[in-house]
Amino acid sequence: METYNTALEHHLRDLLGVRFAERSDLDTRKPAVREIVGVDPELLVRWSTRRRDIKARSAELSVQFQRDHGRPPTPVEALRLAQQATLETRQAKHEPRSLTEQRATWHVQAAETLGGPEAVRAMISQVLHPTPVPSSPLDGTWVSRTAGLVLAAIEARRSTWQSWHVRAEALRHIRAAEVPSKLVDRLVDDVVAEVLSIRSVSLVRR
Repeated sequence: METYNTALEHHLRDLLGVRFAERSDLDTRKPAVREIVGVDPELLVRWSTRRRDIKARSAELSVQFQRDHGRPPTPVEALRLAQQATLETRQAKHEPRSLTEQRATWHVQAAETLGGPEAVRAMISQVLHPTPVPSSPLDGTWVSRTAGLVLAAIEARRSTWQSWHVRAEALRHIRAAEVPSKLVDRLVDDVVAEVLSIRSVSLVRR
């Protein structure tokens, strides 16, 4: 999934010139969620009502479970409650729409949320013309610093790890650094190699 997300983000950045950044209003204990820079937060809220409905219903089911059983749900039970909430809040699907019709619907919703068509156009212009961010030289110092950040992030969530855990975390940091697409694979390999070969202790019997 991280490989797909990184490839998609780089494709959109190269094709449209947009930038991505981590959202600062989310739980820092979980992997960061990245959004397109310049999209109004109110619009993100407008188009995230489904997630809010599921969370609210999950909380209600969790409270009811504790009342019925005298204890909070276990992780497995909490997952089942979340699945139940997802099903209960599922809305009936609308009739099939063409892409043109769907875009028209999105435009109306955006105008309602932001205050009119001019506000929508201004936001789109901001999204397509983001402020450039100064970049650091992608040298050995950068690789070493990034490897340290990757290891710290993994250590905060795991006591042991495999190469794919390191690679996924390295890809997250590569995305955040807005590395040119053609350099991604090499830099990820360099970061993973430093984390596993220099900064980690293998538990595999030799």
